Amino acid sequence: MHAQGLVVNGDFEEFRSCPIDFNQSNLFSISNWMQVGIGTPDYFNACSRQVGVPKNVFGNEPAHSGVGYAGLILFSVKDKEYREYLYTKLTSKLKKGDMVCVEAFVSCAEYAQCIADQFGFHFSDQPFSNTGGASLDLLPSINGPQLFFYDNPNGWLKVGNVYTAQGGEEYLTIGNFSSDKNTRVLRRTAQNVGFSEWAYVYVDDVSVRPVKRKEECSCENDLLADLVVDPPNQLKEIEEQQFDKLYFEFDRSELTDESFAKLQEVYTYMRKNEHVRLIISGHTDAIGSDAYNMELSKKRANAAIEFLKNKGIDSQRMEIEYFGATIPATSNDSDNGRAQNRRVEFRLVKMKYTKYN
Repeated sequence: MHAQGLVVNGDFEEFRSCPIDFNQSNLFSISNWMQVGIGTPDYFNACSRQVGVPKNVFGNEPAHSGVGYAGLILFSVKDKEYREYLYTKLTSKLKKGDMVCVEAFVSCAEYAQCIADQFGFHFSDQPFSNTGGASLDLLPSINGPQLFFYDNPNGWLKVGNVYTAQGGEEYLTIGNFSSDKNTRVLRRTAQNVGFSEWAYVYVDDVSVRPVKRKEECSCENDLLADLVVDPPNQLKEIEEQQFDKLYFEFDRSELTDESFAKLQEVYTYMRKNEHVRLIISGHTDAIGSDAYNMELSKKRANAAIEFLKNKGIDSQRMEIEYFGATIPATSNDSDNGRAQNRRVEFRLVKMKYTKYN
């Protein structure tokens, strides 16, 4: 039995026609796969320019195997409860008690601004007849762990588990089976994301194969569940950006004309990027007592904060650090070295994700 087991064309390599564009009505191009209702999943193949592999309108992702894969919307900001599903007919009906290993590979589209925590597999004796494009809102046969977000825009994530048949199941459907209320969603803060209203994933290498024991299946969903934390790790991910340092005269904390120009750059960036926090650290040279230098470094950092506050930046977005002479940028043995140590440094910290719901 080949790797896809009871699924025909689980690697999405066989097609009736090369896709020209993303699907806007009915998906007929993939052999042995159909859409549920009016939700419009997509097919991507290297033969196409607009919906090609690896590069297409939703991102740049090589296939997990071969040159084709499918794509689904898991959540839509604009269209409430909108979902996209794909289903296929198995090569044979499942009998009561049959154990199958169900697996697929999923990759988050890099041009979709949202990520969601729901992706599942459902077995049924008949295909669904949902015609409204809405969430099926049911407990699927296999579902991913809650609060595990599909956020891998580069590379593929293996998902799946074992399923014990009730008897008579002949169809497999994939997608997000939960309502909007029960789907957790995060938004990327990146400004260059094109399709901001969707959580969108690519899917490849779907397989259903009979097994006698659970140990014969990778059961990746069990492993993914062990990675879940609340709040999600994605809300802790940051990107840091450095800006030019501010320099000060000996024993002074007043900003120079050059400092004003550099602070203006920081201010402009913070106004354009509302999810950015600023960490400001003050430093001194080694001349003077430890206590005096600690206070002087604090005054220098506060001078930068006051400038930004007066320009309208919320103080809650700024954090102050001051180190006196304890973290020199260079040696204090020369006038030039001491001048480089009389400074304020910036770290702009940008959260990669924020909560949507």
